[in-house]
Amino acid sequence: MTGRQAVKPTCSGQYGRHSTSSRRPDSDLSVALADHRRAMLVREEIRLAGGNWDAARAESHLTRSAVTAPLLRVRLLLPEATVTAQHAV
Repeated sequence: MTGRQAVKPTCSGQYGRHSTSSRRPDSDLSVALADHRRAMLVREEIRLAGGNWDAARAESHLTRSAVTAPLLRVRLLLPEATVTAQHAV
């Protein structure tokens, strides 16, 4: 890589996880999507650098599955935002 370093996991193999215990449903979804996009970015940087990206791949699978619950909450609690939320995912 020229002038760039691969992004390292923040702690315990987790890429930018946030606590979502007291947020609104749409905020939960935003955080979950941000975490997933970050995990995907890290995964691709490692893959493109030729590194072993198995752990990053597993993390991206976890962050993608973490999107499901907040998306469902948005669909149930904020039905007017359902179409927008679906497009974001």
